[in-house]
Amino acid sequence: MALVTFAQRKKKESSPTTQRRRSDPRLQTLRSVPSLLSVAMLNGAAPQADDELWRELADTSVECELCNEPYDEDDGVDGRIPRLLVCGHTFCQSCLEDWANVGAAANGTAAAVECPTCRRVTRFDGAVGARALPKNFELVRVRQEMEAQTQSQLRRLQEAWNTRVREKEQLAREAEEHARTAQRESVQASQRALFLAKQVEINEQEKRRAQELAEEARHRALVASQQAEALQAETETLKRQLQTDAAQLARVQLDASSAAAVAKELHSKAEQLQQQVDCVRAQLSLHAGRHDPSKLVVLVGEPTTVGSWLLPYTRYAVISIASDSAEGAQAIDPFQAAKTWTRLRRVEEPSSSVKVYRRYSDFVWLQRELQRQFPFELVPCVPGKQLFFNKEKEFVGERMRLLQAFLRGVLRLPQLAVTEEVRAFLLSTTEELDSLRRASSTYQSSSLDDDTLLLDEDSLDDEVEARSSPPPANSPPPTSNGSGLSKRSSSWSAWGAVSAITSSAAKLVTTT
Repeated sequence: MALVTFAQRKKKESSPTTQRRRSDPRLQTLRSVPSLLSVAMLNGAAPQADDELWRELADTSVECELCNEPYDEDDGVDGRIPRLLVCGHTFCQSCLEDWANVGAAANGTAAAVECPTCRRVTRFDGAVGARALPKNFELVRVRQEMEAQTQSQLRRLQEAWNTRVREKEQLAREAEEHARTAQRESVQASQRALFLAKQVEINEQEKRRAQELAEEARHRALVASQQAEALQAETETLKRQLQTDAAQLARVQLDASSAAAVAKELHSKAEQLQQQVDCVRAQLSLHAGRHDPSKLVVLVGEPTTVGSWLLPYTRYAVISIASDSAEGAQAIDPFQAAKTWTRLRRVEEPSSSVKVYRRYSDFVWLQRELQRQFPFELVPCVPGKQLFFNKEKEFVGERMRLLQAFLRGVLRLPQLAVTEEVRAFLLSTTEELDSLRRASSTYQSSSLDDDTLLLDEDSLDDEVEARSSPPPANSPPPTSNGSGLSKRSSSWSAWGAVSAITSSAAKLVTTT
């Protein structure tokens, strides 16, 4: 039995685990403990070992090197109580009992055991056996502390694992809920996609219609673009003039005596030029057709009597104010714009305005031209003619109000508001409007109408101007109707000659 136990111990010593443990540097540290420590413990003296040595001993010796079993406090035959040898090495009680029976001489009361590590002999009482050797309670305490720490770590790991499992389950439930939500959203998205597809088709149709309207408007805006280019060229000229004046100002500043006066004069001139540039830019947006004609605020005011004392006529200022902004700003109120113009004679920024002068015959021409082009549209009416007392303040004020109502009624009709005649009436100069009137069929037919023999203050002056101006070179020969008209109006020839002279003088003064 002893031989079998000895063979088992040798086999265990030759195992890889035992060899690895013996090669552990921590075990080498334990083997280097002085033998005096064991001797002092066997003699019952309190060892004065260093704390670090005992800490290292506790960290590295928690199991027996022979059986590789952990130490315990069992005092039985198979107990694993750690026992100290004289050399300072520690082994379990069971291994020392077997080792003493095999490798030691057990003769009577004395027994000796050879250390398996350093081969040093330790003697003890053979009757008591390995129990006579001192216990290494420090190793047992360290082992208990390590077990307690291991249990606490296991509990923490278990809690962490349970927490992770609960989090995973919560994430799984949330993912399932998100999946159901995503499925509902996908169904809604597919429905919205079908709706958007229909809407896109409708938008394409509207886009094609808008392109057709834009192409038509592009043709109508050709003349306006030419005028815009002319205004742009004028703006560039003003800019160059401003730069020239600025350079002149820099040169004049060299002269200290007259620098202040010249600088003040040039600064005033620069402000005037800048105001002109701003005015040109504001009018450029109206001439370029960037504003909706139906949103123009039209004012008719400032009645002025012009002409000779024999044939005077009244002209009115037609002010077109853009109530909408090209930059998308908030539109001004039409009533507020009219009130502001009446009080301050101007429109507050950033609205654009154009001011032209028109006669009563111009309003009549516009109404007849619109009736000719749109025979099935209800064109607003202009106030009637009055031969006598037509210069009274009450009559002029009432006619001015009715003419303004006529223009606003025209602008409310989309088909009438976008015509070239309305645009020319509101934005063109007096000379351009006269050219357009001569080119239109309404103007030619109105000159042959018998109603022109009425003594209206505007139509009579038009006839005088037509008779006083020489006929153009490419004009056709007069017809029989024209000769009849000249015969019927021969009684007014002397009066017309005087009126032509006075009208020319009045126009010269007005232009100046």
